[in-house]
Amino acid sequence: MAIHNFLIDGLSESHQLQLKWFEVNKGETRPLPTAAETGHLLATHARGIFKPKDWSHALSIRIMLESRYNDGEFFQIGEHGWVCAYHQQLTSTTLNESRNSYSNLALQTCLDEQVPIGILKQVQSQDSGGSRYLVIGLGAIVGKIDDYFVLCDVLTARSFSAEEVIKSLLQREAESLLSQSSQAHSIAREPQDSYEQKIFVWSQIVRRQGQGSFRRELLRAYQSKCCMTETTDVAVLDAAHITPYGGRSTSTVRNGLLLRTDLHTLFDLGLIGIEPVTLSIHVHKSIGEPTYKALHGKTLRLPSSELDCPGREYLERKWAEYQSSNPT
Repeated sequence: MAIHNFLIDGLSESHQLQLKWFEVNKGETRPLPTAAETGHLLATHARGIFKPKDWSHALSIRIMLESRYNDGEFFQIGEHGWVCAYHQQLTSTTLNESRNSYSNLALQTCLDEQVPIGILKQVQSQDSGGSRYLVIGLGAIVGKIDDYFVLCDVLTARSFSAEEVIKSLLQREAESLLSQSSQAHSIAREPQDSYEQKIFVWSQIVRRQGQGSFRRELLRAYQSKCCMTETTDVAVLDAAHITPYGGRSTSTVRNGLLLRTDLHTLFDLGLIGIEPVTLSIHVHKSIGEPTYKALHGKTLRLPSSELDCPGREYLERKWAEYQSSNPT
């Protein structure tokens, strides 16, 4: 759980000057920087990873508009930070040889020795009047997931452990995948590599527990306690939609309940219902397990703020579904 430094003070004067160019020009959009600007070559058209001659470290990377890999998207971490994945450069048909290419080894050295790199993101292609790049600034390589390097801004690397950054990346990737799939009604394609497989698996966890901000808001509103059992083990608490997820607008606290995972399943299946006026819990007659039957007749535990309480309109729609499957 170590926090990394990613300082430039101990590097050579030339190395420091070249890295500082990325900080000074952060946020600017420009053509690929050339040696004429600074006296040093900062990036090259030939390769996405630039390692100056006789260096053991990489100086910069270019993130391109068109990539066959699931990389290069920047996700927010914390209040102002970012995190993204960057696929190692493939230089041959043999994966092991690619991993040992000088450019990938140079990035690995930056990871091992906590040396930051400059990052450029292409925002305009050559076909649109000449390639242009957004200067992201300095980035820190904090880890690797198979063939993908995990990068974040330097301040984030100094504030969070590599494990926290990687977890945040997978969470954001999974939320993005779920958002895209909800618009297309299904996940568009099978995972293409082991990294995408990890995102796919993570998306199942996110789908089950509830997407980021929705789950965080429900954990806050219900003080991290299941609203039916008061279970406090966060790992088994899900952000459950009262009415089904139908895009971002449905992920509101008033359309949510914080439920233990097993109760979430029963609620979604219509085997547990909530009477919208009395807020009493009803357990379907087909459920024989005593621990579930014991919940019948109990009252839902509500948040302390009325603004966070489940909306009557959502409960009524769900209750109607429960009644239709459990006629008296």
